[in-house]
Amino acid sequence: MTVVCGCGEPVVVQPPDEPQCGHCSRIYEWRDGILILDEVAPTEDDYPVDLYRLLADVEDRHFWFTTRNAVISSVVRRIEDPTGRSVLDVGCGTGVVLGELERAGMVTCGLDRHKLGLDRARRRVSGLLVRSGAATIPFVRQFDWVTLCDVIEHLDDDVACLTSAAGAVRPGGHLLITVPADPRSWSRYDEVIGHKRRYSSRSLATAMTRAGLVVRCLRHFNAPLLIVQRLHRKLATAGSPPKPDDRQAVVRRTLRVPPAPLNALFTAISAVERNVCRLAFPFGASLIAVGSRSGPAISS
Repeated sequence: MTVVCGCGEPVVVQPPDEPQCGHCSRIYEWRDGILILDEVAPTEDDYPVDLYRLLADVEDRHFWFTTRNAVISSVVRRIEDPTGRSVLDVGCGTGVVLGELERAGMVTCGLDRHKLGLDRARRRVSGLLVRSGAATIPFVRQFDWVTLCDVIEHLDDDVACLTSAAGAVRPGGHLLITVPADPRSWSRYDEVIGHKRRYSSRSLATAMTRAGLVVRCLRHFNAPLLIVQRLHRKLATAGSPPKPDDRQAVVRRTLRVPPAPLNALFTAISAVERNVCRLAFPFGASLIAVGSRSGPAISS
């Protein structure tokens, strides 16, 4: 594995040795099994740090996360056999997506700016984990797949991030993106969680095209549960505007795992949409897209 040093030179990573740049002599340290490339400091408007503890508690049980994992895995498998393919998950958080892809047989690498999230990810995956921001991705043409799962909606410049991520994809590889869909579904939850926007099919395709990508497939998912999500988030965020110190409470209410019967029902509904219907719904709670630098479209 090779990362790009801040000076622009490539640095070979061979765990457990501390990588050193041959050009500027900078030494990068390992901390708790994580390669520290950048001591990036989160801002007040960034992802709430305490949210990682909450996510680690609900991600393996909440239908929304398990459904998203299943959709991502299904899309990858429809394009190619994931076994032995390399994947970089940008903004990997607690590693819930990486864990799914590693179980599918992929060779994993995760990148995130939050050390707390990476600490949680270290418990889920065996691949390389790197602390660095998503604005400039420190890899060049090394991965069969690069994923950005609910990441670019947090960024002021989504096109710049997509462009940087595309640069980490090998020729013939793929960039997979998931984002929250439908600007009409904007809620206080989006504000609290640090979203800059929700996407339509057109706006996501436009961002990908501006980043130099060919859109190979793009579709909604969780279509049957869109109304449920809207209603739930409206109820969970009802009341006066949230103060900075109660963001955690708003997120906790919104991401509370539904009672077991409802959680199972919503999971089953999503499975029917994914495995039985396979319809190209013109609406949904989320969008998933796959892009590459060139080549023909792939049927969704």
